[in-house]
Order: sequence, then C-alpha cells, then structure tokens
Amino acid sequence: MLFNEIYSSYYKVVRLILASLISDNKNEENMEDIINKNAFGESFLTILPSLKNEKWQLINKDMSTNIKNNPQIPLTTLEKMWLKSISLDKRIKLFDIDFPNLDNIEPLFTESDYYVYDKYCDGDPYDDEKYISIFRKILKAIKLSLPVKINAHSGKDNIIYFKCFPKKIEYSQKDDKFRVIVSGCRYADVININRIIECKICDSDFKLYESKYKKKENKLEEIELLVNDERRALNRCMNHFSHFEKEVTKVSDNEKKYLVKIKYDKNDKTEVLIRVLSFGPLAYVVSPESFKELIRERLLLQREYNI
Repeated sequence: MLFNEIYSSYYKVVRLILASLISDNKNEENMEDIINKNAFGESFLTILPSLKNEKWQLINKDMSTNIKNNPQIPLTTLEKMWLKSISLDKRIKLFDIDFPNLDNIEPLFTESDYYVYDKYCDGDPYDDEKYISIFRKILKAIKLSLPVKINAHSGKDNIIYFKCFPKKIEYSQKDDKFRVIVSGCRYADVININRIIECKICDSDFKLYESKYKKKENKLEEIELLVNDERRALNRCMNHFSHFEKEVTKVSDNEKKYLVKIKYDKNDKTEVLIRVLSFGPLAYVVSPESFKELIRERLLLQREYNI
C-alpha cells in the first residue's frame, strides 16, 4: 500500500476521539485510552495537548466539537482496485461478502497476471452451489461454536456418518483445497470439505458429545534444511513457510548458508515435501532421515517418468 498521510495513526486516533465526543462521551480519560490503544506510546504528548489547546481546531475548550457527523476516511483508488481484484477471486464467494460501488473500478491484478507453480489441478469446485452451502454451514458452526452432523466420503471412498465440532478452516495452496479441523470425532481430525456430501448444524445441547472423547492434539514434526542463500533462496524460503513455526541460524560468517528448522503438522507433510523440492539444490534436508527418504523416492519417481 502506498503511504498516504490521512491513513497515519494520528488521523485515525483523532477520528476516533471526534466520534466519541459526538456521542457525548467527553471524558478525558477515555480520550487518553483511545490514544494509548491506537497510537504510539509517546503520541499522547502531542495529540491531546494539540486538541485541548485548539492548535488543531477540532475541539473546543469545553471538550465539545462543532463537527456533527462521525468523520470517515474514504477508500483510495488504489484500495478500491485491490478490493476489486479480491472480489474477482473464485474463492471469495464462499464467504458471502459484498463489494459495493466497484463496478467502474479496474482491478489491480487478475488471475491471468500470475502463475502458481507446483499446484495440483483438481482443486475444490468453488462455483458449485452445494459446495458453497456446505462451506458456509461449517463456517457458521465455527463462529457460533456449534457441532455438526456430516455425511462424507472417506479416503477409501466409503460413505461415513459422524458428528463433530468444527474448529477452524485451513486452505492448502498446493492442493487448492479447503479442509476443516474437527474435534470430538473418533474417525478423523481433518476433513476435506469437498468430500462432505451433507452437513447439518446441531443445537448446543449436543456439546455433551465432545466430552466422551479426549481432545486430539496436533502432532507436529520437524525438518532441518541447510539453505544456500543464492538467488534470494532464504527470502523465498521464509515466504514459502511463512505460516509455519521456524527457527533460522546462520551456519558460517564466511558463507551464505543458513540452518532452517521448520515445524509442521504431519497432515501437511506432502505439501512441505513439494515446497522443499521447489528449491532444488539450494536447500538440503539435514534431518530427519525419514524425510530424506521421501525426497529420494520423489526424485527417483520424477526421473522414472522424465518429469
């Protein structure tokens, strides 16, 4: 985002203070609280005196203001262009979000402007009305902390029926699929939303079901990579694994080599494997040996099929 002065913290804080005064909240402590929560630590030394002394001619000495309506910060053209791009994303309709007043706005970018490598071609059907309905039911259940009843295809393509508590929704960029993390279920911890045939939200009395089973904790695994920082490999590594817990240590002052430790959920192993392979010779797996073996198997498979 290009910097614009009216979007700085000072303007934001003054707008909130004015809105508070318009609603007849003329408590100076409330003004200080707004400043402390929304500006820098030393900002109260400038903002409050400037308002009280009428240096900024927005507030009268009796703590009133002549402004009648709550001040608003309009969207810039650049922001509208970005929102237009987001509104065109095929996944956005899953969330039932409205983007008004963008009809005459050119998008900042479109799907044709970029290409994602190492991505599977069998992504979720984001235009399917049944898929959209199921996704929204799960999202609603998560927001309301309610359980659901689900009919779904298992990994062996059998139809299974179970009850669970949806906790959060994750998206895999490599798979181009959404999955829901659940608890209170004996059969699964993670369910691909596209496998769900039917979903029904239950009432809150069903919460007693969860206490029958122990909560399953996510099982984290760790890999160590030796990254040779050529062609900005370290920067790309940080971006690729930005949402994973990681630790970076420089191996030598004389060489641009870094040891990167990455923790990931075991369900993400295939995705992590594909991401590591995308670095080619610039990233070497130090440990564990089991992950090294996965790398060898994938490379041999690629050679066999001339990939």
